[in-house]
Amino acid sequence: MVNHAAPPDPAHLVEVRDLGPWRAAWDGLVLRAPLPTPFLRTWWLDAQSAVQDGSALFVLVLSGEELIGGQALQVDRVLGARRIQMLGQGPLAPDHLDLLAAPGREAEVVELLAAWWRARRRTLVDLDGLAAGTRLVTAVGTPALARETAPHLRTDDLGDGYLATRSANLRRAVRRARRDFGREGLVLTRADQGGASAVDRALTGFAALHSLRPDRAPLLSRMPELARAVHGGVAAGEARVHVLGRPGEAPVAVALAWWCARRLSTYQVARSLAREHAHAGTLMMVEMIEHGVADGAREVDLLRGDADYKLRLADEQRDLVLVRTGRGALPRAVLAAHAARGRLAAGRRPFTGSSPEDSSPRP
Repeated sequence: MVNHAAPPDPAHLVEVRDLGPWRAAWDGLVLRAPLPTPFLRTWWLDAQSAVQDGSALFVLVLSGEELIGGQALQVDRVLGARRIQMLGQGPLAPDHLDLLAAPGREAEVVELLAAWWRARRRTLVDLDGLAAGTRLVTAVGTPALARETAPHLRTDDLGDGYLATRSANLRRAVRRARRDFGREGLVLTRADQGGASAVDRALTGFAALHSLRPDRAPLLSRMPELARAVHGGVAAGEARVHVLGRPGEAPVAVALAWWCARRLSTYQVARSLAREHAHAGTLMMVEMIEHGVADGAREVDLLRGDADYKLRLADEQRDLVLVRTGRGALPRAVLAAHAARGRLAAGRRPFTGSSPEDSSPRP
């Protein structure tokens, strides 16, 4: 007698403000995604203010009680219009975002979420940080707009090591930085390996160093969320905090990176602006990458932004896109007002394409 496996339960949608009993299953889906991203792991999502204040919205696809897919969103209002964004979207700049779907159930998940998006009337859809060609773009059904690029590096065959694959100028700069900083008594350490108090000291130094740069003010306004995320990521073994400094003194540089499914994502470097520390940022980037390679990373992702220094560190780029549309008269009017304000602002100041805060309609 042949025993046939029972067909899976029909899939259906559930909307919740918290992942609750599906947390472990959600994290499992992130690891099985085509491009696993730390910005969908529960330690990152839990840290976001939208989860703290109840404005988060998880649209889950269940088969029976089994989680087979979903999307993580946040909901607010802009000039009276309901707005839906990716959870955590804003100054913390999460990227490579997408919906989640269990392998083999992708078509069901996309179909159900597409129906959910079609039902969003009188809504401003503003989804930033999506990787081009993601299933979420298909589900929303609105053409994506090119946003920026994210350099990355495959690390599966580096031969004599990462630095040996870089330009002679970069190798010289790193050697000089290591030599000069060594003479100053500056040492490189990992705060994430030293306990919660070491992480707190590093984050204090990170904020102090970034406070010297006016363009980092939006990021610093979200330091409570970032600090929660770093501590959560360290506890999960997925956040790295590199520090350059003298023992017992304020750091010269602090770098943050994420580790997810053997993908290293270099997130932020805060450094001294003193002339003698000019190469600290380059050294910290190389340090993060070399640690990741040593730990078996299959890819290093430098995340959004095609700054020159990133292009010296990586060989390939992915496109990141934005999906933005107004459904209904009021959302369309809000978008039109935002576009007009953007044109006016562009005439007064340089355009900063990597600032999500500048690119989204404001409440």
